Amino acid sequence: GGKGCEEILVSDSAASPATGEVQLQLPVNCSGTGVSLIASLEDTEGALLRPPVFTSRGVDIP
Repeated sequence: GGKGCEEILVSDSAASPATGEVQLQLPVNCSGTGVSLIASLEDTEGALLRPPVFTSRGVDIP
C-alpha cells in the first residue's frame, strides 16, 4: 500500500497505438512501497471485457 493512492481510478487511451503502451499520471500525493497498479482492458464503450483481461504490478513510488 501507499499513502494518497487508495481507490484511484485513472483512464486513458494508448499513448502508442502500435505497442499498446499507455502513460498515466498518478496524483502527486501518491507514494509508498508495494503500491499495486492494476490495468484492465475495456471495450469501446468503456465496459470491462468478458472474460476479464487485466494485469497487476507492485511498484515502489518514492
